[in-house]
Amino acid sequence: MKKIAHTSMIALTAGAFALSSLGMAVEGVAQETAPVNTNLVSQLDTNDEAKLTIHKLKGNFAGTNKWGTVQKDVAGDPMDDVVFDIYRVKDIDLSTIDGWKKYDKLAGTDPNDLIAKAEKVGSVTTANGGIATFTGKVGVYVVKENLGASTTVKGTYAPAAPFITSLPFTTQDGTNWNKDVHVYPKNDVHAAEKKVV
Repeated sequence: MKKIAHTSMIALTAGAFALSSLGMAVEGVAQETAPVNTNLVSQLDTNDEAKLTIHKLKGNFAGTNKWGTVQKDVAGDPMDDVVFDIYRVKDIDLSTIDGWKKYDKLAGTDPNDLIAKAEKVGSVTTANGGIATFTGKVGVYVVKENLGASTTVKGTYAPAAPFITSLPFTTQDGTNWNKDVHVYPKNDVHAAEKKVV
């Protein structure tokens, strides 16, 4: 039986936060990731649900959140009233190994390109310390900050980079699923610059 490893990777684009919980490897390849195997995948059902909690922070992202767990002492000021649109990628069934293989093939995909092939399933707005939550069925999602709908992110901030994520993640020991995924997108601060000529 082949094992497929699932992890989350952090990418920084123009100083903004991008998360893609992609990355699988065939058994025998050096890896530091928890395995996704047939037995583990058999625990998932297409009707199962998982929760995504977005912690919106002002500043440049530093560090990773490999397992989608709650992070302590993350630097940055919480931002309320920031809107995120959530899209579900069609035709990827994460209750099957084939679904995880399809997910793996998304590595390197521009999330904006993927949105055109996805279904918008909702929008969430941060509140009470920059927190927004979304609960959806097991699957692959694209999350994109909606700068036009947000009331606090204007002018001096670039929106957080859109990201692709699975719901759920594996737990770190690879024996179960984390259905309470936490992510920490941040905004890049662009200070106004004036030059006298």
